[in-house]
Amino acid sequence: MKYPENTIQYFEEVWWVHDEKKRIQPGRLVWAYMPYIHHVPWTLVVHGRGDDPTDHTKVRFSIKPLKLTTPRDRQMLPAAAFPLGDQEIVLTWRAKRRPGLVIYAGEEHASPLVARLARWQKVPTAIIVPYFGASQENRAGFPKEFVERVKAAEYPNFYWDKLPISNREKEGSICKLDFAFPFGKHHDSLECTSYRLSADALTIIHEWMRWLFSGYMDPNGFLKLYRDELLEMKQKT
Repeated sequence: MKYPENTIQYFEEVWWVHDEKKRIQPGRLVWAYMPYIHHVPWTLVVHGRGDDPTDHTKVRFSIKPLKLTTPRDRQMLPAAAFPLGDQEIVLTWRAKRRPGLVIYAGEEHASPLVARLARWQKVPTAIIVPYFGASQENRAGFPKEFVERVKAAEYPNFYWDKLPISNREKEGSICKLDFAFPFGKHHDSLECTSYRLSADALTIIHEWMRWLFSGYMDPNGFLKLYRDELLEMKQKT
């Protein structure tokens, strides 16, 4: 796959690698229902059981913004459909099936200490960051000038890419690195594609994540080298 000269990927001989093993690993391209993160989350409030008060599998509910300072409604009736602990609530998100990149693949530990933990405490999770179409053909797209800046690696929380899967945006995709979200390592949660980042490409993404989390960019890393090259090319035009 050929990349434009004004992108980080242009400097790498291989960015995406075809790999039929489809193993959940750092750098694997996956499909998942990725949530939209809102400033204020939504919560599902149970108002009672369904038409049959003896049926615990159906409930009547409403969805409303969740304010951290609002006390939990303790009048909610218990229902098997939504088993909750004393201090627990149900959060809801809008989500869309979209491509994502595995940043952390999760680990399973054989330690006897881990084996004695509750299931939710030890279940392995993968951390995924989502890709969004870069085209501005719809209201959810990105302005062209912004996309050009993302291609040049001007922002720590965005990076541009052209995904090796069919039916993707012709203008490429933008990965939002600060939308990292945990997923259970299960075939009903994640669908692996036949592609993963090359070793060098994954190193660059790790350098990018470090830049995002700490504000530090390795002066001897690939990302800094290629980013400086792009800046120099831009100054010459």
